[in-house]
Amino acid sequence: MSDPTPEIPESGAREAVSRGRLVLVISLIVTLLISAGAGFIALKPSSVPVSTAGSTLAKCPANDNGICIASAAIEIAQDKGPAEGLSAVRILLESRPDLLQGCHIIAHEVGKRFLSTFGDGAIVPGNDWCSFGYYHGLLTSFGQDNVEGLVTYAYKVCSIIASTPSEDCMHGLGHASYEATGSLRDAMVFCEDLEAKFATTCADAVIMEDIFVSNNGRMMTAFSPTDCLSLANTSVQAGCARGLTAELSKQGLDLAGSCGVYKIKSIYNYCADGFGGSLAGNLLSGSGSATPAQMASCAGDTVCSTGFGWIAYMYQIDLNAIESVCREQMAGMYVEDCVESARAASKHEQIKG
Repeated sequence: MSDPTPEIPESGAREAVSRGRLVLVISLIVTLLISAGAGFIALKPSSVPVSTAGSTLAKCPANDNGICIASAAIEIAQDKGPAEGLSAVRILLESRPDLLQGCHIIAHEVGKRFLSTFGDGAIVPGNDWCSFGYYHGLLTSFGQDNVEGLVTYAYKVCSIIASTPSEDCMHGLGHASYEATGSLRDAMVFCEDLEAKFATTCADAVIMEDIFVSNNGRMMTAFSPTDCLSLANTSVQAGCARGLTAELSKQGLDLAGSCGVYKIKSIYNYCADGFGGSLAGNLLSGSGSATPAQMASCAGDTVCSTGFGWIAYMYQIDLNAIESVCREQMAGMYVEDCVESARAASKHEQIKG
């Protein structure tokens, strides 16, 4: 049975330390803790003072995928609760440009470790910064030990943080299902059983998790556009198509090579959107390259240009800089689609650089 695939519009937007800065970050975090009544209160006999945990948090490096940040935030949260620990993380991210580029991965790590430490007490509304990475981490942590009940738990988390579960939150189910099964195809089964709007974002996340676990930025599983088309319905095929562009772009394929096989327009649009986002990630993160041919193929497509603008903003959290990137890299008839998408992303993201 083929479910209707959620549409992506053809045009318009979609929905990275100096001593002085270090002092500022420590000051901000300590101010937060004092205002919450923490001050210099010790956590537990085996722990450290909250002020020390705040200092440790401020000094965390940007190259450990959030392990230091998550550990220090837990020290704070064990005394004042998860909400205060998360507030300290957000202050840190907004004060450290070197962390912004990887903030989604950092938030994933915080979420995973908070659920392991606090259980359902870690489900704290109002922390959808860094593209819902914290909530994705909660779901991924749950998936490490649970296969049965995973979908129910995803709906539970996403319903607690908002009155109606969102696609952004349910994206975490794809990460969690891969964690639970250890298999790309088995994880896709979870996505296939969801309603269309969640099935697509779930499938995209399954591909992302396959890349995350490789530790080299490439997919663990050999998968092709044809394999995406073998999945159960068009919604899952669309999410697979979008996610797969992260791998195909690093293989050097252009837009046509990555997405041309998809004859259903809605699937093609998801793929083109993903290809633009993948090029932005490759260009701005230094994890890959974007060739002139790839950039030209994207600049000539409105959906691809839109995808580029959105993800480019999410990598740098600097609207002026990304508008310049759009005008330099997506120069062409759809350059304004790139710019408008970056502007929309800036309104969507809670973290501000």
